Amino acid sequence: MFRKMKEKVKSKLRRGCIFVLKNYFRNVMGGYKIYKSLLGKYGNDTTIIAHGWPGMGDIFLLHEYLNYYLEKNNIQKYVIVIPGSAAFRTVELFGIENIEQISIEENSMLVKFKIFMSNGAKNLHILHHDPPASHVGIGGKIQGIHHTTTRDMLLGVCMGLKDTTLPPSSDAHFENDPEYIKKLFKSNRLVPGKTVILSPYSNSCAAAIPMQSWVGIAETLKELGFSVCTNGVGPNEPAIEGTKVVSVPLKYSKAFLEYSGYFISMRSGLCDVIGQSKCKKYIIYHGGNICGCNLESDYFNLIKIGLSSDAKEFSPYNSTVRIIVDEILADIAQYAPYSEKKREIIEKTERINFGQDVSPAFTENNIAIAFSCSNEYIPYLIVAVQSIIDNARPGNNYDIVILEEDVTKENRELLKKTYSCANVSIRFINVAGYLSNYDLFTWGWYRPIMYGRFLVIDLMKQYEKVLYLDCDLVALHDVADLYNIRLDASECMAAARDVGMINTYCTPGCKEKAYFDQEIRIKNPLNYVNSGVLLFAIQTLRKEYTVDQIFRHFSSRKWMWQDQDALMTLFEGKIKYLDQSWNVMIQSMEGYPDLIGTYAPVSVRNAYIRAREEPKIIHYIENKQLKFNPVCDLYHYFWKYAKKTPYYELILLRAFRQNL
Repeated sequence: MFRKMKEKVKSKLRRGCIFVLKNYFRNVMGGYKIYKSLLGKYGNDTTIIAHGWPGMGDIFLLHEYLNYYLEKNNIQKYVIVIPGSAAFRTVELFGIENIEQISIEENSMLVKFKIFMSNGAKNLHILHHDPPASHVGIGGKIQGIHHTTTRDMLLGVCMGLKDTTLPPSSDAHFENDPEYIKKLFKSNRLVPGKTVILSPYSNSCAAAIPMQSWVGIAETLKELGFSVCTNGVGPNEPAIEGTKVVSVPLKYSKAFLEYSGYFISMRSGLCDVIGQSKCKKYIIYHGGNICGCNLESDYFNLIKIGLSSDAKEFSPYNSTVRIIVDEILADIAQYAPYSEKKREIIEKTERINFGQDVSPAFTENNIAIAFSCSNEYIPYLIVAVQSIIDNARPGNNYDIVILEEDVTKENRELLKKTYSCANVSIRFINVAGYLSNYDLFTWGWYRPIMYGRFLVIDLMKQYEKVLYLDCDLVALHDVADLYNIRLDASECMAAARDVGMINTYCTPGCKEKAYFDQEIRIKNPLNYVNSGVLLFAIQTLRKEYTVDQIFRHFSSRKWMWQDQDALMTLFEGKIKYLDQSWNVMIQSMEGYPDLIGTYAPVSVRNAYIRAREEPKIIHYIENKQLKFNPVCDLYHYFWKYAKKTPYYELILLRAFRQNL
């Protein structure tokens, strides 16, 4: 019985292997025939450049830099082979003479033929990293590593260009036929300069906004006095309810958009093509999508890859789709005539904006505290605020200012309603616009708002000192005592040492030591501080730096440990070191031995252990939305305050989901 089963399995495996081999060689031979056909048409001295992927955006970007590739490889005579009609129209924009359009299936055959030939067929170049061609190798599949973008991949991996920051070597040639555009507007009853084009369809990024939300956007825009149409092609891209589809040839897309005025789109290849159009552009990503090792919203970011300088790009995190819709509508509403609808929309996102001075909320015993926060972290910020208020002493006044980028009106009002009282003031300042002026490096779940803490230097210039606190901490002692610590004239701030980083630096063979010693080169890595608890000396800082100088330094490179590295390299020697009890860090929710390790100097280890015995602030570091699993060190302090807040159930639910 067993022998019969064994023979049956072997037989099926043999048939399966034969099928795979037959299928592969059928594709290889198919690719060979296409290859020979192209050489027969254009000559054996022709280089065949096949794109390997039908995406309009990648093809557009590659052709902006194609001349560098041709020069690098000494290519004089060539034919561009592209899969699909949309790709063909994209290449046409660059005025290339020899273009051959093939099907997606034929394109796959050509790629497989090239892979099969390995070092053969040298005049066949596959200019894309996915699917992987023989010239790319395994490295071509590591998208987004070290925070690379799609431009880095296409130029560095596919084209082999060492400098991926080069300016484009050629421009797309769009056509402008004013009569045609005017006729198109008239026939579709669109208003020049007051038309919003909605583009909800994308093959590149998953839909982040449900169709019903697009319907709501269209209805609201029409109430504001705009005409609205849908950009769609074919039966699979129907008009959004209440609008009609308007299809425009790609060569006229730039002129059409500029005549319209506004463009709201899911991130797609079309966004790359029209990135330089002079209209208001709002681009939406799917917030949770990952491209290799990078977030989709970073990997395809239009501004970072050089295809736009003014697009407003949005990426939903958790349930923030409504926030994005509100922000876009509020931005467009300011260009509409006055109406009740306009007032209602703008009020929805009302808060203090960057540039407005913030004055002390109280005339006496004003304890100024700043946080920086995105909407997803509001539940944890509220826990931090609860802990501060629970440990506040009578006679002190707590002036809390929250620097934010996307906090909803509902969350702002809830925080104010719950905690504002005679000795507690809570205000919000939107700083997203200022931060967008700089290329601030982040990785993982971190976002540029983390750099917002340094904006207090300008925003709160009427203060002597400001205490900055991260959202992921709880205070067990009155923070007024920390605020009242005296800073010398030469000290720009006070902070506690980062015990975990110091231990890492002292660990033999760790890569961080080489980074500290060879790249950021701070004088004493054993004085490296954590930026989650900072006491800023505002007037001292303003005498030595401007906010622009600080942010230019922060955006000057890709710092491994982000804002902390930037802080240390700029302010080393100007920092007062706090007692470790003011920032007892708990790392990775696995207990303090993992944080302190075995290699930190004895003095650092002892200071941390003493601080744990009587902590004043506990800081739960390095966690995207606090998990608080059963082995979390000192977790009971967090839950003591969390259960008093309006978000207790939500925090519990998130912790449960994180630990599944």
